[in-house]
Amino acid sequence: MDDEAVKQLRHVTGLDQADPQGRIDVAFRPVLAGPDSLTAGYRTLHNQESRYATVALTRQREGFELWYRLLTIGDAALRAEHEFEVPDGHLPAAHLRLSLASVALATSKLALDACVVGYYTQALALLRPMIETWKSMAYATLQPLQARRWYPGDDGSAPKTPNREKMNAALAASSDYTNNLAAMGRVLNELNDHAHLSPAALPQTQSGTEGFGILGAGYDHRWCAGIVSHATLCTHLILDELRREPHYQPERWREEVNRIGKLRTSWMQREGLLPGMDNDVERTIDGG
Repeated sequence: MDDEAVKQLRHVTGLDQADPQGRIDVAFRPVLAGPDSLTAGYRTLHNQESRYATVALTRQREGFELWYRLLTIGDAALRAEHEFEVPDGHLPAAHLRLSLASVALATSKLALDACVVGYYTQALALLRPMIETWKSMAYATLQPLQARRWYPGDDGSAPKTPNREKMNAALAASSDYTNNLAAMGRVLNELNDHAHLSPAALPQTQSGTEGFGILGAGYDHRWCAGIVSHATLCTHLILDELRREPHYQPERWREEVNRIGKLRTSWMQREGLLPGMDNDVERTIDGG
């Protein structure tokens, strides 16, 4: 793109107003080509998202940096070559934990994309399956021989995963998971309150000008901070669970993951919290 095209792009997206130093990349994604009669609605929402993503990344840069760092740690871990030395029958559990962590990391990235443009209810809804994924990972740690139940049987029968109550009971009975289970429980309570049509949806439609609403993206500082705090905790605990795998040599991760936890606590204290949110992540990470 030539300089004039870049200048025009920055103006259209609001980048020239929100971040004059140009410290934020404008990410492009493929958009279906076609006449306005086909694409006008999508493009309106897309352009609104581009503008408000820039606003959020500028005003809430510190929080999003923590989220980005956790995704980067997860990416490096999951892209590594894995050699398993596990007891007989435990290999499916090792594979399952890696697969679940991959799903959770992708879900975290989707939640970030929703949060950064102001789709707060949608972001909260994406975090809920991360908690269930973490519980499945933890259960596979405690009961590795049960991991086969996530896979089709040798006779082609459908997977028969343990029910939620059984997994919750196993985690509650283990002292290794006391703090992490409590932390996820607090987040889950928040998500149950706000991941449906709720006050979390209202900032998405408020323009700040009487008589006018917003279609699509927006920005609300307090809701954005709250979701970043929930998401970084969920992503942090997924990585913490992955580090329990013996072959991972946890010392390679512990320093950086714990440093992010401390930075998160300091950021939370400066930002303030949504009601019921925990600001002491070091206390909630078992073995951290």
